[in-house]
Amino acid sequence: MSYRTNIFFWAIVTVIVNQVAFAQEPFSLLSVEDKPTFSIKGFVEIDTTTSTYPHEQTDQIFKKDELKANTTIKYGKDSFYVYTDIHAYLLPNLIKESINPAYRYSSETDILQNGTVTSGNAEINFREFYVNYEIGSVRLRAGNQIFAWGTADAFNPTSYFNTYDLREFLFKDEDTELKMGIPAVSMLITLGNDTLEFVITPLHVPLRMPVAGTFWQLTVKEGPFPVTIAQPEALPFEIANAGVGARYYHNIAGFDVHLSAYHGPDTQPYLLPVKTILQPDEPVSILVEPEYAAVNMAGTAVSKAYKDFVFQVEAVYSPDKTGVVDVDLQNLSAVQLPTLLPYKTRKSHYVSYSAGFNYFIPIRDYFKEHEGQCVFTFEWSQSHFFDDRFMKPMLSDIVVLRLQDNFFNNKLNVKISSFVEKQTKSYMIMPSIGYRFDSGLNIDVTYIYLHMTDDSYFAGYNNNDCVTGRVSYEF
Repeated sequence: MSYRTNIFFWAIVTVIVNQVAFAQEPFSLLSVEDKPTFSIKGFVEIDTTTSTYPHEQTDQIFKKDELKANTTIKYGKDSFYVYTDIHAYLLPNLIKESINPAYRYSSETDILQNGTVTSGNAEINFREFYVNYEIGSVRLRAGNQIFAWGTADAFNPTSYFNTYDLREFLFKDEDTELKMGIPAVSMLITLGNDTLEFVITPLHVPLRMPVAGTFWQLTVKEGPFPVTIAQPEALPFEIANAGVGARYYHNIAGFDVHLSAYHGPDTQPYLLPVKTILQPDEPVSILVEPEYAAVNMAGTAVSKAYKDFVFQVEAVYSPDKTGVVDVDLQNLSAVQLPTLLPYKTRKSHYVSYSAGFNYFIPIRDYFKEHEGQCVFTFEWSQSHFFDDRFMKPMLSDIVVLRLQDNFFNNKLNVKISSFVEKQTKSYMIMPSIGYRFDSGLNIDVTYIYLHMTDDSYFAGYNNNDCVTGRVSYEF
């Protein structure tokens, strides 16, 4: 989408929101409720990432210093209101270029199709920005939205709409930053104890990859050749590129069951090697472009609470997911390589599923004074093309483990998380500790240990162990 089309679209949304938010009698025809209410909350945060790799020079260990601000605003009544969740990011190199000069949000200034305004050292992200209207058993929303479809904790195959922000791998907050908002119109209908939801997404929002030259850039090889991965491009604003989905919820004998279907752009691009890159005094490398294709999917998600456990399973099937036919490059010379590019693509049957549980450990049975809640989480996620000639999906055969607890009236939070890529025997371990003061001040420290093998998509992260510290103030 061009700058002009982007600005025009979001200008219309802004005008609608302003009319709702600031009209003198905006709800007089809808209900006889009390006057509209206004609420605002958020936080400001200083975020720093420091490398622990022992062979780096002292002036190179500081990988990112960031100032972040979040503002959540709600104005209106229960049945008719405007809701915004805005994230603003600023790097100190905006003021002084010598501070973390290698870290960038984007390689160029741009306005994305979900209204995000981004540049190398500053960004404003309208993660959620919608108008909500309810009448009877029907809820309507229009604007940027996050759709929490699925029951799994980490990877949701039935989350068809919101793509990931992978610029810092998976280290962004999974609840507030990992998934990106997408412009959509949605309708939720309550049918007794059941619900039926419809979603239309007119604009395509691709995932975001790390910028080349930054701390978290992807360093990948295709056979013996290094790979450069381009940034994904959004599909143009056309009817053929719109996404349409529906989900039905019903409780059966204590099982929460969600049935869903979707047609539209896939949230996961296929990584297509397209051509060679020749640079002086550098080895021949391959340019890989993430491409998007339309896909049809049907899925189900089920959860069940049993004693101290909550079990979760979800899966999707597609008859026409596009994949890349793999090529063996191990014994190929650089001269022969261009004859095989670009790789061929075709459609295949495809399945993806996640299965796991949360175990609420009964600590109080042994320690009566324990106030917090100790939870162990396990999840197994796998994606599979029926055609064995295809390149493997980017995120597959993953085990997620997490143990978390809190103490001192929920002020002290302790967590250890692990991400294991079983197929490549790669893994990361992230212990973290945080303390929340009564004044609204929060302090969090996380250590990130990375062991990534050469055949992983994330092999370049192997020497990027780091410590992340965050100091925030809530208002």
